[in-house]
Amino acid sequence: MKTERLARIATSDAREELSELVNEVAYGGARIVLQRHGKDVAALVSLKDLERLGVRLTDKIPMWSAARDE
Repeated sequence: MKTERLARIATSDAREELSELVNEVAYGGARIVLQRHGKDVAALVSLKDLERLGVRLTDKIPMWSAARDE
């Protein structure tokens, strides 16, 4: 059984550990709160958690690309 846990991490640290954080969220039941200057600014949650909040992903949502600013 997955253990749900909440962790906070600075965005600068999360950048270096993104792959590991995604695995913890997707497969380990973790919920990660991202912080900037000590303030909560975003969260990483599993798709299952997102669906529990009533958010449904569809093909109509465009893929966010690293080239978005070009």
